[in-house]
Amino acid sequence: MRKVGLTPDLGPGFKLRPVPQLPVSAMKPKPDPSLLVAVLAGVGASLCCVAPFLLVLAGLGGAWLSWLTALQPFRPLFVVLALAALAIGFYRLHFRPCDPDGRCADPRVRKRQRLIFWSVALFLLLFITFPWYGARLFS
Repeated sequence: MRKVGLTPDLGPGFKLRPVPQLPVSAMKPKPDPSLLVAVLAGVGASLCCVAPFLLVLAGLGGAWLSWLTALQPFRPLFVVLALAALAIGFYRLHFRPCDPDGRCADPRVRKRQRLIFWSVALFLLLFITFPWYGARLFS
């Protein structure tokens, strides 16, 4: 009589091998906050100039938009913060050695990270320089 069960009979020479465990660093990747800080600082740097323009384009207007120009004195601080965060991200991406067990060891991941970094850098450059080209562009 043959046994019927959920586990198959694999023969007397079959041995179970342990499944290799991934390192904890690979299971819980640490996000790099420098790009997020750069984006937030870039948005803060251009809030006094780009936000009123975008709101007017969307059809929203009024005297309440003038409070956004009150952020103008803080613009240099936001610009410096955005550029510093981009410099940190650039250093980590291009000059910092990669851990062989880390995510950046895969060339596809490294290429994707660089693509995202340069996309964010271009976006921030457009936002930060908007006060200089925006007036010429829309006059």
